[in-house]
Amino acid sequence: MSVSLLRQARASHSLSATCRALSRPCRCNSSFASQPRHDSQPSESAPAAGPSNLPASSTSSSPHRKLGPTTPQETEVVEPFSRVQFYLASINAEGIEPTREDLDRYRPQLPPVQSPKYAEVYTATLNTLIRSFTKEQLRKFLVHALGTSRHCSTNRKKVDYAESILEQLWEWPKLADVEQAKRDKIEMVTKELPVTVSQLFLILGKDGMDLKRMSQDYDVHISLKRLPKSLALRVEGTRSGVREITQHIRTMSQSFTADTFNLPSPMPVPPDMIERISRLSQAFIEDISSSPGQVRITAKNAQALEAADRLASRAVHEIAENTLSPMLAYLPVSVTHSTYLTDPLAMFPREYALYPYYSPRELPFSMNTSGTFRLRRVGEWLSGGFREDLDTAEGLAHGKGHFVADFDKTIQLKDMLLAAIPRDLVQGNMIVRATLGHMLLTRVSKDQRTTLVPPLTGQHPFGKVRKWMANNAGVKMTFVPDLPLPLLSSSPEHQKVVHRLVYHSLVPSPASGPGKGRLTSTDSDFFVSASTPIYHKKTLSLEITLEEPKSAGYRETPRALEDIFSDIQEPESEQTSTAPESGSSIDLEVKPEQRQEQRQQTPPISIPILSAARCWTGVQADVNVMMPDRPMDLQFSVDSPADLSPSQQPPELREYLRELEAFLSGSDSQSEQPTPPLKLQYQGMSYLLHANASIRQSEEVVTSSRFPTQSLPADQASSTRAVCESILDLESNQKIMRCEVSCRDVVSEDSWQRFLDDCDKLSTMSHRSPNTMPFVTGDEQFI
Repeated sequence: MSVSLLRQARASHSLSATCRALSRPCRCNSSFASQPRHDSQPSESAPAAGPSNLPASSTSSSPHRKLGPTTPQETEVVEPFSRVQFYLASINAEGIEPTREDLDRYRPQLPPVQSPKYAEVYTATLNTLIRSFTKEQLRKFLVHALGTSRHCSTNRKKVDYAESILEQLWEWPKLADVEQAKRDKIEMVTKELPVTVSQLFLILGKDGMDLKRMSQDYDVHISLKRLPKSLALRVEGTRSGVREITQHIRTMSQSFTADTFNLPSPMPVPPDMIERISRLSQAFIEDISSSPGQVRITAKNAQALEAADRLASRAVHEIAENTLSPMLAYLPVSVTHSTYLTDPLAMFPREYALYPYYSPRELPFSMNTSGTFRLRRVGEWLSGGFREDLDTAEGLAHGKGHFVADFDKTIQLKDMLLAAIPRDLVQGNMIVRATLGHMLLTRVSKDQRTTLVPPLTGQHPFGKVRKWMANNAGVKMTFVPDLPLPLLSSSPEHQKVVHRLVYHSLVPSPASGPGKGRLTSTDSDFFVSASTPIYHKKTLSLEITLEEPKSAGYRETPRALEDIFSDIQEPESEQTSTAPESGSSIDLEVKPEQRQEQRQQTPPISIPILSAARCWTGVQADVNVMMPDRPMDLQFSVDSPADLSPSQQPPELREYLRELEAFLSGSDSQSEQPTPPLKLQYQGMSYLLHANASIRQSEEVVTSSRFPTQSLPADQASSTRAVCESILDLESNQKIMRCEVSCRDVVSEDSWQRFLDDCDKLSTMSHRSPNTMPFVTGDEQFI
């Protein structure tokens, strides 16, 4: 009985539980039906977002089933859908896909990357994209913009797609990169970059300005460190600065170009010339020790490579010519002495010394500028007779002085010059020119530091100084042309601008002659007189006179060739109009008569024309004369020129002349300034470019009182006419001054005496000094 009662109780309890479970859906449905119906249309305030999943609908109970009353604890309240959920559900039901415009509406204004707000905006925008779009929608945005890319791979996460949209589509920097950049600007590191000598020279730039600019641009400190077998640049700075300058230096080093060139003479470039030429050409030059006469040049571009080759070839050739040119010394003689015939040096008890020489202009690039000195007589200031007196010694014109050659032998200057050129090579009248300048002594040294200490200190008799120069192979004597001091401040007359090319025949190899290194009288290119060989070379010259067409604004002072070239290459200035006043009308149409008036008011462009071109060949020999008792030295040159007709000129020069004329006329076929050839062949002889210069030439008149003037008639017998030239070397961009007088009739004694008298006037010219002394010679102002 107890068992049956227990079974009946369990059945009634199960039935009541089942009824309660069935009554819950009915109550939920009735509650939902009593609520007002929501509008399924999208609201204007709702964002245009993608669809979201709807909740599963509940199973409705049968309407025929009756449920009993329920207690309040058993009733569950169901919240209605929000408007956003209904809007998303409607979009999903209609199949509408979001567009790129919908995506760009979420793109905020990007703050500065370096600001702390950038990370906040980046994170907030990333979360918004993740909540607003599905994974597939974000991927479709990337596929449509990037196509097939690793950013569109199907195995990526939703957050990866959102980051790719920010970084690839919107081009926002990565947060990791921004944080790394902040650390790179704070952390200090040190790095060493191995470099070669040539790379270091090009990285430094002129006077180290390029390396200094890089140090400032990248905010790093750069120093040079010497390693056991190489060099290295030690860079200290922030991690970002060191990384950027390292990449910049590597890119520069990869762009450098190098090549090997053969010099015209089988001799290496002197050590003191390598740095000078390298600085001028902005290219590194180094001798190849295994092959004399070959150099290896490293440069930043092909133009610098060619410029270095041209300068190195010219320097080696000029040095070889200077070593072959004889050097004489002129010493005045007092009329009271008569023992000069037996021992000319015994009658010169005066003492001489090497004084530092400072030039107001840059010295020739073929000279070592670490220390230049000129031999001068030691001044006897108290006695007042410390310079040559022409009234007593009578100078060169009367022949009472002495020209001392090697081995302390005296020679006659005229005989030496006339015999310098063999008779079979004389092509026309022989012309002798005298150029004013200074004989400067330099010593071969790798040290580029300027020094005022001469290689021979103290004061010595002239014989001892002369012997020291002959026995010391470490010193070189070079003639540097210059103007006498009074002519520097005078007004030139009859100016003209010329462009001059001069080619010299190549110096024969010392081993090719019969003496195998020694200059003997059997060599065809040398003349031996009084144990002094004179080297004569063949020359080929082209001189072009440039003139500007005269117009209303014509200037009497001609312009130099470099100024003319710069004017041609400058673009035309743009015409600017003045804004009209308020209320005035603007007539955009220009009437024909107004246009004609504007043309008349606008000055025409002054294009230079080639008024004359002369080409000639000849044979030339030079003799340097050192005059320590005078403020200036002399260089005598004897030449035998012969003009060449256009058909006889070398084809290279004819082509250069044609290109230059086309360039000056503004032809489109020649837009760049032509470059003359470095080497050329003419009549079986090899020639090398010796001078490529723009010259402003003028004429100076010097009176018998040794002062310049411009108010004398041309036929006055007591005046001297000197040709002065301001020469700009277009290869090295260096400027020199030159003054010379000439004798065109060497056979005539009167012409020769007048020529020597002109040399006396110019070499002893003085200028007024504010000191108590009435006159001071030009060279003595530096004492």
